[in-house]
Amino acid sequence: MVSGGMSCVKYLLFAFNLVFVIFGILLLYAGFSTVAKIGNYERILEDAPNNAAIALIIVGFAIFILAFFGCCGAIKENSCMLTTFSSIILVILLIELIGAGLIFAFKSKLRATAEDGIKKVIETKYNATDPKLPVNVILDDIQTNLKCCGAINASDWKKNEFFGKNNSYPHSCCEKANEGIVDYCNEDQVYAKGCVDIMVNEIRGSFGFLGGIAIAVAVIQLLGVIFACSLSRSIKKEYEVV
Repeated sequence: MVSGGMSCVKYLLFAFNLVFVIFGILLLYAGFSTVAKIGNYERILEDAPNNAAIALIIVGFAIFILAFFGCCGAIKENSCMLTTFSSIILVILLIELIGAGLIFAFKSKLRATAEDGIKKVIETKYNATDPKLPVNVILDDIQTNLKCCGAINASDWKKNEFFGKNNSYPHSCCEKANEGIVDYCNEDQVYAKGCVDIMVNEIRGSFGFLGGIAIAVAVIQLLGVIFACSLSRSIKKEYEVV
């Protein structure tokens, strides 16, 4: 049996695994929230880190299983379980750091990506004669829900072949609509704000939370690995003495 200081390490490791469970829940919540946000704009945002967010969700699930191994290994003083726990945690820690890095890297270029994506849709993909086109529906939903028009402002729509020629704007840009169903707006009826800044602020909050949780979990896991390795070595020495 492990005694003295190592007994303290054993219970600290057990406590760390309980913390893993809490952060695992936070990681799952942040991951699902981020995937949902990205999903709302997936046809607008190119190279969005969907896979990184999904990987962190999987990591959240894996933490529950690993916490079980860590708790059992600590309480039963099983060196093999502790070694397995440490090895898998190190692999997951690397995945978390890579995922967090990809998310933070995308976060830094999010504004430029959002601006380019919206402008590209407006200039080359938005078809005024086919309102049910998926990309039309997505951009219309963005403008309606965020109460905005264009990427930077409504003038971006002047580069659309249809609206540019007709000096008008799509119905989703209408802040001040006429009575009845309005298919198009005039310049004095549109939202003053562009969509990029509003959309970026909304998505950045989710990215920052997910990346921050991932890094916090990685730090806690590293401490857990240190405790697990220390306890495992002590158990081996104890049995060698016996």
